[in-house]
Amino acid sequence: MERIPNPVTGSLDDGSMPAGPLTPLMVVCRYALALLTPIYVAAAVVGAEQLPWWWLFVAYIVVLLPLTAGAHGSWWRSQSWDAWHTSGLAVGGVLVVGLVVTIATGEPLVMVLASTLVVGAVLGVGASQLWRARVEGAL
Repeated sequence: MERIPNPVTGSLDDGSMPAGPLTPLMVVCRYALALLTPIYVAAAVVGAEQLPWWWLFVAYIVVLLPLTAGAHGSWWRSQSWDAWHTSGLAVGGVLVVGLVVTIATGEPLVMVLASTLVVGAVLGVGASQLWRARVEGAL
């Protein structure tokens, strides 16, 4: 009889379950997840007077949950630390710096600028990786 691993830790009795392979769906979800927060922040700042804040936040959470699961490849286990996690920290760092400058200056468009820079960087890296994959014949 085959043992079922713990869905949270992925471990059996003594060993741990190896990380699953990176799939195209995981790559798409990772890029979408990297774009979601800056787009949400820019929309929240620009549309602050038109929309109630909680509608946009609820939509953000509803989209965030399945993208997070797709980016990790599972609802129950995460991937080991890699460049994707580091890039998430960089995106968060740019947004935090933008938030601090926005609070210090009182100018909300600084946050829109920071979000726009992050979106541009993510799209640029994605285009570069797609181009390299196409040139190398992986696509």
